Amino acid sequence: MQTTEQTDLLSYANLITTPFSLAGSFYMIYSYFKTCAKSFSSRLVFCLALSDLLLSVCDVFEIFIPIANENCTVVGFLRIFGMYSNMLWMTQILTVLFVQFVLEFAGVDRLFPYLVISNILGSLAPNIVTLYEQNYGGELQFGNVNGECFISPPSAYMYDLIIPFGTLLTLCCFLTGKVYFVFRKMETSLGNIEYK
Repeated sequence: MQTTEQTDLLSYANLITTPFSLAGSFYMIYSYFKTCAKSFSSRLVFCLALSDLLLSVCDVFEIFIPIANENCTVVGFLRIFGMYSNMLWMTQILTVLFVQFVLEFAGVDRLFPYLVISNILGSLAPNIVTLYEQNYGGELQFGNVNGECFISPPSAYMYDLIIPFGTLLTLCCFLTGKVYFVFRKMETSLGNIEYK
């Protein structure tokens, strides 16, 4: 359990970083609509920006409108959906790079609808489980946990946050390494051709 000082420090960090996150999300969304070229990669980044915007809006609600424990269901639902969607979009973008450059599959742009559907379903899963438990007397519920609307009890962090995000982060590191080494190899072979 966090102390009051840690919770206050977390709320100050949230207060400082949320405007930057909002500004970045709005800029990415504005850039998407400003350019006429709606390529596959720009659609992926647009979806990532939307999920980050959702998470930032939840932070703004919690900063300016104090939310009681019994009113956390909607904000908690949106926060969990935004967190999972954000992490899933990052993983999916890296997976697309991996499939395109490491596995050399050229038709990845046809996968966009499946990426959107899998992201939505993956992001809704913990919320649906929590809403079911909350409405039928289970242990999980949306509540105020350390100043944020999240899934409570705090022991749920392990199964709802740490294990899934640790798995996705490990996958992201693996995919980044693989794509990086392919790009280095391409750069080296292009450099050798250039100097011959």
